Amino acid sequence: MLRQMEQLGMANVKYFGGDGICTSEIIKLAAGAKTTANVICAEGGASLAKMPGGTA
Repeated sequence: MLRQMEQLGMANVKYFGGDGICTSEIIKLAAGAKTTANVICAEGGASLAKMPGGTA
C-alpha cells in the first residue's frame, strides 16, 4: 500500500496502523517507498519516556 500511495502522488499522506505494522518488515515490503516516513503506529500502554528506565 505504501508503494501505491507513492505512485498515486500521496507521498505526504499519513499512514496510520496498529503496533503490528511497525516492524522492520514494513521497510522490506515497501520496497524503498519514501512514504515509510509517514507511517504512524498506535501502541498500547504507557509511553517509554514515562516508564521507569524506559528511555534507557
